[in-house]
Amino acid sequence: MVSVILEVNMHESLSASVVASSKVSLVSEEWRLSQFWYSVETAKTVAKEVLKLCNGSVISPVACIACPTLYAYLKNMDPNAPAQLFEYDKRFEQYGCDYTFYDYNHPEELPLELKHSFKIVVADPPYLVRVKLIAEILFAEK
Repeated sequence: MVSVILEVNMHESLSASVVASSKVSLVSEEWRLSQFWYSVETAKTVAKEVLKLCNGSVISPVACIACPTLYAYLKNMDPNAPAQLFEYDKRFEQYGCDYTFYDYNHPEELPLELKHSFKIVVADPPYLVRVKLIAEILFAEK
Protein backbone atom coordinates (compact mmCIF):
# COMPACT_ATOMS: atom_id res chain seq x y z
CA MET A 1 0.00 0.00 0.00
CA VAL A 2 1.30 3.44 -0.89
CA SER A 3 0.87 6.23 1.61
CA VAL A 4 0.88 9.60 -0.13
CA ILE A 5 0.15 13.11 1.05
CA LEU A 6 -1.39 15.12 -1.76
CA GLU A 7 -1.14 18.87 -1.54
CA VAL A 8 -3.85 20.00 -3.93
CA ASN A 9 -5.72 23.30 -3.92
CA MET A 10 -3.54 24.69 -1.16
CA HIS A 11 -1.84 27.14 -3.48
CA GLU A 12 -1.77 30.49 -1.82
CA SER A 13 0.83 33.00 -2.91
CA LEU A 14 4.09 33.12 -1.00
CA SER A 15 6.73 35.48 -2.23
CA ALA A 16 10.30 34.34 -2.48
CA SER A 17 11.34 37.07 -0.06
CA VAL A 18 9.40 35.45 2.81
CA VAL A 19 11.82 32.55 2.90
CA ALA A 20 14.81 34.36 1.41
CA SER A 21 16.16 35.50 4.74
CA SER A 22 16.58 31.90 5.89
CA LYS A 23 19.10 29.28 4.85
CA VAL A 24 17.00 27.73 2.08
CA SER A 25 15.26 30.19 -0.18
CA LEU A 26 12.73 29.92 -2.95
CA VAL A 27 13.01 31.34 -6.42
CA SER A 28 10.14 33.48 -7.66
CA GLU A 29 7.01 31.74 -8.90
CA GLU A 30 6.91 30.90 -12.60
CA TRP A 31 3.27 30.96 -13.66
CA ARG A 32 4.11 29.38 -17.04
CA LEU A 33 5.20 26.30 -15.11
CA SER A 34 1.99 26.40 -13.05
CA GLN A 35 3.95 27.32 -9.91
CA PHE A 36 2.18 28.88 -6.98
CA TRP A 37 3.92 28.88 -3.59
CA TYR A 38 2.10 28.08 -0.38
CA SER A 39 1.15 30.72 2.13
CA VAL A 40 3.35 30.89 5.22
CA GLU A 41 0.60 29.28 7.31
CA THR A 42 0.10 26.41 4.86
CA ALA A 43 3.83 25.80 4.45
CA LYS A 44 4.44 25.72 8.21
CA THR A 45 1.45 23.47 8.87
CA VAL A 46 2.39 20.90 6.24
CA ALA A 47 6.07 21.01 7.20
CA LYS A 48 5.23 20.40 10.88
CA GLU A 49 3.07 17.40 9.95
CA VAL A 50 5.78 15.94 7.73
CA LEU A 51 8.41 16.44 10.45
CA LYS A 52 6.11 14.62 12.89
CA LEU A 53 5.92 11.74 10.43
CA CYS A 54 9.73 11.73 10.26
CA ASN A 55 9.78 11.54 14.05
CA GLY A 56 13.23 13.12 14.15
CA SER A 57 14.72 10.28 12.13
CA VAL A 58 17.07 10.71 9.21
CA ILE A 59 16.01 7.20 8.21
CA SER A 60 12.63 8.48 7.00
CA PRO A 61 13.49 10.40 3.83
CA VAL A 62 10.86 12.71 2.38
CA ALA A 63 10.20 12.99 -1.35
CA CYS A 64 8.84 16.45 -2.17
CA ILE A 65 7.32 16.13 -5.64
CA ALA A 66 6.74 19.54 -7.20
CA CYS A 67 6.40 21.25 -3.82
CA PRO A 68 9.47 23.46 -3.35
CA THR A 69 7.78 25.56 -0.67
CA LEU A 70 7.48 22.49 1.52
CA TYR A 71 11.09 21.54 0.86
CA ALA A 72 12.28 25.03 1.86
CA TYR A 73 10.24 25.04 5.06
CA LEU A 74 11.32 21.53 6.02
CA LYS A 75 14.98 22.47 5.64
CA ASN A 76 14.56 25.77 7.45
CA MET A 77 12.65 24.19 10.34
CA ASP A 78 15.05 21.23 10.57
CA PRO A 79 18.24 21.47 8.48
CA ASN A 80 18.82 17.74 9.08
CA ALA A 81 15.45 16.73 7.63
CA PRO A 82 16.21 14.21 4.88
CA ALA A 83 14.27 15.77 2.01
CA GLN A 84 14.63 15.44 -1.74
CA LEU A 85 12.94 17.89 -4.10
CA PHE A 86 11.68 16.45 -7.38
CA GLU A 87 11.01 19.43 -9.63
CA TYR A 88 10.91 20.30 -13.32
CA ASP A 89 12.26 23.83 -12.81
CA LYS A 90 16.04 23.66 -12.99
CA ARG A 91 16.41 26.88 -11.03
CA PHE A 92 16.19 24.60 -7.97
CA GLU A 93 19.54 23.08 -8.83
CA GLN A 94 20.76 25.58 -6.22
CA TYR A 95 19.70 22.92 -3.66
CA GLY A 96 22.53 20.69 -4.85
CA CYS A 97 22.15 16.96 -4.24
CA ASP A 98 18.74 17.57 -2.63
CA TYR A 99 17.37 18.44 -6.09
CA THR A 100 16.36 15.90 -8.73
CA PHE A 101 15.00 16.94 -12.10
CA TYR A 102 11.51 15.50 -12.45
CA ASP A 103 9.24 15.58 -15.49
CA TYR A 104 5.77 14.29 -14.68
CA ASN A 105 5.39 13.34 -18.35
CA HIS A 106 8.14 10.75 -17.81
CA PRO A 107 7.64 9.65 -14.20
CA GLU A 108 9.76 6.53 -14.47
CA GLU A 109 12.87 8.44 -15.59
CA LEU A 110 14.46 8.75 -12.18
CA PRO A 111 17.86 7.72 -10.85
CA LEU A 112 17.73 4.05 -9.89
CA GLU A 113 19.08 4.76 -6.38
CA LEU A 114 16.05 6.95 -5.61
CA LYS A 115 13.41 4.43 -6.63
CA HIS A 116 11.68 2.77 -3.65
CA SER A 117 13.80 4.72 -1.16
CA PHE A 118 11.30 7.10 0.49
CA LYS A 119 9.06 6.49 3.49
CA ILE A 120 7.17 9.77 3.02
CA VAL A 121 6.02 11.07 -0.36
CA VAL A 122 4.38 14.50 -0.65
CA ALA A 123 3.08 15.38 -4.10
CA ASP A 124 1.76 18.65 -5.44
CA PRO A 125 2.27 18.40 -9.18
CA PRO A 126 0.86 21.02 -11.53
CA TYR A 127 -1.48 18.36 -12.85
CA LEU A 128 -2.66 15.18 -11.15
CA VAL A 129 -1.43 13.04 -14.02
CA ARG A 130 0.44 9.96 -12.87
CA VAL A 131 0.73 10.99 -9.22
CA LYS A 132 0.03 7.46 -8.03
CA LEU A 133 2.62 6.04 -10.43
CA ILE A 134 5.43 8.33 -9.25
CA ALA A 135 4.50 7.70 -5.61
CA GLU A 136 4.72 3.96 -6.18
CA ILE A 137 8.12 4.39 -7.84
CA LEU A 138 9.55 6.39 -4.94
CA PHE A 139 7.83 4.81 -1.95
CA ALA A 140 9.88 2.26 0.00
CA GLU A 141 8.14 -1.05 0.58
CA LYS A 142 9.21 -1.45 4.21
